[in-house]
Amino acid sequence: MEPVLRIVGAAAILAALIYAARALDRNWRAKHPEEKPFAWGYFQGLCFFPAGLTWFVFLPHAATWRLWLIIFVYGIAGSYAGYVLIKEKKKWAWLFVVIAQFNLVTWIINAIYGKNRWKEFRR
Repeated sequence: MEPVLRIVGAAAILAALIYAARALDRNWRAKHPEEKPFAWGYFQGLCFFPAGLTWFVFLPHAATWRLWLIIFVYGIAGSYAGYVLIKEKKKWAWLFVVIAQFNLVTWIINAIYGKNRWKEFRR
């Protein structure tokens, strides 16, 4: 695939995720005007929900049944955690999504975000 097409495709996906996160946040704030915005949390959940599903692409390449099981469980858990974070704003789902991203920059950003917003997450 051409590098330009990859960049355009990634930008289109990123734009769609940002738009969807902002739309979810607008709906949330319309129903709960006293609450703070949650666009970043929605964005994290939306990013991880499909990312959890993409782990299933690796299943045919798993060398052993144990590796297959790890990939399968990680995919299911990641997708479920992303969904729960979007719908219910649970603390455990947010923590799982943040840690499972394996991205130092995202960890730092989310550590600051989580410290400031920890009381707003539901148990």
